[in-house]
Amino acid sequence: MINVNKIALDFEPRKEIESKLVKPSNIPDVILMTEFESAFLCGLLNKFKPKKILEVGVCSGGTTAIILQCMEKIGQKYEMYSVDVAEKCPHDTSRETGFFAAPVIADLKSGRHEFCLGRSIPYLLDKIGGV
Repeated sequence: MINVNKIALDFEPRKEIESKLVKPSNIPDVILMTEFESAFLCGLLNKFKPKKILEVGVCSGGTTAIILQCMEKIGQKYEMYSVDVAEKCPHDTSRETGFFAAPVIADLKSGRHEFCLGRSIPYLLDKIGGV
């Protein structure tokens, strides 16, 4: 059992993302998690160091970018799949779902990321595989 009070919060990956990626002016919130939520998520990633990550729901890709930034900081090999039934960002349909994470994905060194857009998880189980 995880004692959530013993997870060390990590605010750095979000700060790094906010300082290096440009938020489009026409989208109010690119990162839909609060600062606390993303710090807690990064704390969990630091503690458990997963080798495979499944993100369900992507929107503009703010949380995707934070997760990838955190995993790159950890520096171990990993693979991440970001799944969304929408192929276009609901806040700006001229952009693909997950567009905000593109600069982080382009610089990956430790891991591999794949967007799985336009399909739901049951159709992707063979591709994603097990643990």
